[in-house]
Amino acid sequence: MDHATHFGSELRRLREAAGLSLSELSRRINYSKGYLSKIENGRARANPAMAKRCDEILETGGILCTVLGAGAPSASRYKPAPPARSAVPAWTRPSGLPRDTADLLGRDTELGEIIKGLAGGSADASGMVTLCAVVGMGGVGKTALAVRAAHRLRDRFPDGLLFMDLHGYADTAMVEPADALDRLLRRLGVPGEMIPPHAEDRSALFRDRVEGRSLLLILDNARDAAHVLPLLPGTSGCRVLVTSRSELGALEDARRVRLAPLPHHVAVALLRTLGEDGHKAGGRPTGSVLDGIARGCAGLPLALRIASARFRAGLDAGEPPHADRDRNRLADLDDGERNLAAVFDASIRSLTPELSRAYLLLGFHPGPDFDLETAAALMGAGRDEARRRLHRLLGAHLLTRHRPGRFQFHDLLRLFARGRAEATLPGAERDGALRRETGHYLRSLEAADRLITPHRHRLEPMAGESEPHHDVHDYGEALGWIAAEQDNLVAICRAALEAGLDDHCWRLAYAFRGFLFLAKPWEAWIETHELALRAARRAGDQRAEAMTLNNLGLAHLERGDHDAAAVLYERARLLFSDLGDEYGENTAVAHLAWVHFRRGDPHTALLQSGRALAFVERRGLDRNTAILLRDTAFIEMHLGRYADAVLRLHRALETFTAVGLHVDAAMALNCLGEAEHRLGRAEQAREFLLRAAELGRSGGSRHEEARAHDALGAVEAAGGDTELALAHWRAAALHYTAVCDTRRAEMVRGRIDAVSRCQSL
Repeated sequence: MDHATHFGSELRRLREAAGLSLSELSRRINYSKGYLSKIENGRARANPAMAKRCDEILETGGILCTVLGAGAPSASRYKPAPPARSAVPAWTRPSGLPRDTADLLGRDTELGEIIKGLAGGSADASGMVTLCAVVGMGGVGKTALAVRAAHRLRDRFPDGLLFMDLHGYADTAMVEPADALDRLLRRLGVPGEMIPPHAEDRSALFRDRVEGRSLLLILDNARDAAHVLPLLPGTSGCRVLVTSRSELGALEDARRVRLAPLPHHVAVALLRTLGEDGHKAGGRPTGSVLDGIARGCAGLPLALRIASARFRAGLDAGEPPHADRDRNRLADLDDGERNLAAVFDASIRSLTPELSRAYLLLGFHPGPDFDLETAAALMGAGRDEARRRLHRLLGAHLLTRHRPGRFQFHDLLRLFARGRAEATLPGAERDGALRRETGHYLRSLEAADRLITPHRHRLEPMAGESEPHHDVHDYGEALGWIAAEQDNLVAICRAALEAGLDDHCWRLAYAFRGFLFLAKPWEAWIETHELALRAARRAGDQRAEAMTLNNLGLAHLERGDHDAAAVLYERARLLFSDLGDEYGENTAVAHLAWVHFRRGDPHTALLQSGRALAFVERRGLDRNTAILLRDTAFIEMHLGRYADAVLRLHRALETFTAVGLHVDAAMALNCLGEAEHRLGRAEQAREFLLRAAELGRSGGSRHEEARAHDALGAVEAAGGDTELALAHWRAAALHYTAVCDTRRAEMVRGRIDAVSRCQSL
């Protein structure tokens, strides 16, 4: 019986005596079941580390190490003997692992995933290598996490650890697979003269060298999957941990651990921990300074470490970031040894020229996120090509998909991309990208507004504009699209004004107004229309200025600033009068009626509203007629003319329903419900108000939904059902608060408190 066969027989005998299956022993010693089977059948030779591990698990008292070392036919007669001369060098237990990072915060979950993935049981197939890939943007801390995991796993791999920095994104030359294999083989004890010249042969020799070993290979900073594949062992006893800025999609069997920037509270804690060492005379940073630095670094660990080092060296005062400092923020993230912009630059250099250009153009997007259509407009590409480019940028971790169909930059990457674009792309190309994006948003918003406010007075389209736009097909889809793009629409209005695209700017605000009236995001409404007003005046377009004044006045009126609204409406009326625009002048008069009403003069309000109503009736403007019927009825209700008001409201409701104006219909139903309640018809009031609440909800108007619940509370309270009344008032307070109508919310809460006090007596 030869030595290998005898060792295998002893291993099987001792394993079975211990009551362990081959699979269980494989799992415990971290060697593959297939490799153990070969050893037990004499088809493979064991190594000392494996024999020692088996002795420990099987509690043999060192029998297997003795058998392996003696090479004799009986364990009882084995004596140590010098190893035979061989062309294969002795195994050298490698390491070379970098030192661990002292301050690694906020990565416990990801660390657990890596350890679980690499320390689990061996695969049944001997050629299956367990592979874990830590992926994420540059500077997010992939290497630090991989090194921490390797230190934790060190004792699980008796044949050692191999660490190799592949420099896939470094300023120095990338370590090609052939060179990496040469270095790995030398560290495994293979003399240089035994290393073959060709990469394929080196890869084969490396696999042979680690065959049957329990080894952890750490491949840091891999450029892509092709960079990694030639370096993979061919046995499951070896485990591989890779870090990369690429998603490494071709490594299909890899367990991926994706690293994101740190949450804000963890970033502050890291800064505080880093700052425990000495500081300049200024002392330790205050909580507000730490908060400002953390926000400026947007959770990126490398940025946080650089910023902390600069602060400790007295280079920064740690001011919180603001718009004026944005351009300098990246330049400030350089402590003389580490430079964040250089890290980002390496990521861009890894892209093709076409993809790099597309990425830089995306950096001109002024808002927080974007969709496929916006990306296509900025790139000047079709949807399919834009989708392919976005996929590659996601794979390179230069963009993130923060929810389905929505993409965004990390804040610092956005600054980098925009700065690089301004420095490298021709002005005409930059201007063209912004014009395409602005045109895309204008066309998309106009299409959505047609579904939300059909029959609204429309503007003639801009000449020569034919950008593709986002397709929406119904009211709900249009409402959802604008809600998702709200912050982007404000930002694009800003960018249009800054770029001198005045017509785009005021037209965007005009198309936005329908949604703004429904949802009532006051800050967005007022900012976009103040920007539009500046654009219209700079363009010398008096009609655009007058229309914008009217819509801006409505925002102030809805917020309760009647004086500001009155000034804006009067300016609009005078401009329309000078232009000979009766329709515009009449619209301003109708708005001024509401100013009078809110100021406590319902009689003047009724007079002006009636005048405006007569004008639109003569013109046959059905939508405007219905709106003014409802407005006039509301004023009549305040004067106690409920019967007249109900007749007008039914006429208005019929038109709103016919033309699909859901929120206008909800407003009319709310008025009808209040009027019927005043007339003592509780059942009819309840029916109208419930319909109003439902239409407000489905139409996207939380304000009208709140108003319906407010009135329903009054109906139920008058009928003696205080519990139901309280339920409606609580819903009303919730919705008023959501639309920042604090005055009405406080009024409703006052009613709730009053009822609650009465119940407690």
